Amino acid sequence: MTIKLLGSSLFGLLFVAACSSTTPAPSPSAGGGNGNGDGNGDGDGAQTTRSGLTFVSPCTASACGEVPASTTAAKPECSETAGACGWGDPDPNGSVSYRQCEESECGAKPDESVCPSGTSFKGAACGSENDGPCVWRSACMPPRSTTPCTDADGCGPMPEIGVICADGSNGELECMQVGNKCEYQRTCD
Repeated sequence: MTIKLLGSSLFGLLFVAACSSTTPAPSPSAGGGNGNGDGNGDGDGAQTTRSGLTFVSPCTASACGEVPASTTAAKPECSETAGACGWGDPDPNGSVSYRQCEESECGAKPDESVCPSGTSFKGAACGSENDGPCVWRSACMPPRSTTPCTDADGCGPMPEIGVICADGSNGELECMQVGNKCEYQRTCD
């Protein structure tokens, strides 16, 4: 029972972390680029903003390398296909079922070493998607923006959600400049 509760809490933490903050990923994980400073290599000047990176075991930042310019998702995923780790854009409309697994079913638990430099390890969840094998899914997040949005309406209406910090205290949402747009982000981890 304690393991299931702990696993549920960890999955909830990963979900909150994935939805909580959006900042540009550091250059090692932002991908190719084409010299125009946009980081996506498409030549149109549009900026790809990364809210985080997901690594599916056994893949790690060192096995995956940089996120390619062709990967345009806000939270790209590195997973193993045909024996090699590679980046992909998760299907935003894909139907996914999820089953929490016992940690022993996923193998060795990942730690902060799974993440590229310039990001923070936010946790790992042991589970099965779409009746697949039980694997660890690790979340790595870039640092929060420290630049307040100058447009008073740049973020739109504030979502009515509670923010619970890692230490159990209550946090808030604040409107911050993220790349070329304004977005709400948490005030704490």
